[in-house]
Amino acid sequence: KTERVTLTLSDCLACSGCVTTAEAILVQLQSTDELYRFVDEARNQSSCKLAVSIAPQATASIAAYFNCSGSTAFKKLCWVFRKHFGADVVVDTTWAQTLSLLEICKEFVAKYKQAADNTFKFPLLASLCPGWICFVEKTAPQLLPHVATTKSPQAVIGTLLKQHLQKAWSCSVSSIRHISVSSCYDKKLERRQNMALNGKRINCRNEGDAYQMYLPLVQTFWLNVAMSFCARKGET
Repeated sequence: KTERVTLTLSDCLACSGCVTTAEAILVQLQSTDELYRFVDEARNQSSCKLAVSIAPQATASIAAYFNCSGSTAFKKLCWVFRKHFGADVVVDTTWAQTLSLLEICKEFVAKYKQAADNTFKFPLLASLCPGWICFVEKTAPQLLPHVATTKSPQAVIGTLLKQHLQKAWSCSVSSIRHISVSSCYDKKLERRQNMALNGKRINCRNEGDAYQMYLPLVQTFWLNVAMSFCARKGET
């Protein structure tokens, strides 16, 4: 009889069971200092550009916090990022979510055809949560061949933003700094998972052609930084 898989609190990312020391260090690097490094580079280096993507879940959380509409919250976010952080472009990631869903559907069809040819065995497991991917990697690596390879919306927006802006601004990919405002701390782990291209580790200080590289920020962290920043400027 197949043993049932169960998840308990001990499997949570809050413990040290899933997150390795190297991953913990990487998550800690995604801090206020890293945010200001991104901003300073974009301001002080003419070749550097700053792009910001905001998840709709993060916008909804901030809208609820300030008791305003989602559109108003997004406009405020755009204003803060452009005026105080010098962002060159701010985008919403809703369309990236749609694109990611379309791509996972295409992958399912492709795997279905492979299954008919006996070159793939179902199930196909899909998740947008990097915490779940981390759990599978550490506790059930035998399932990795069944995990969908489609990028998450955060990774999709990171790739397409840099591809488009590279051409629009006639600059190198490595000169574009991408800040991603998301709704979950687990999204910080996604940067770690995107730091391997062609089986090689990539130095997070030297992006090269790693289109997915970015600085993930949880909306609560960003909100505290933005409010303290505006308070020093005497604004609300």
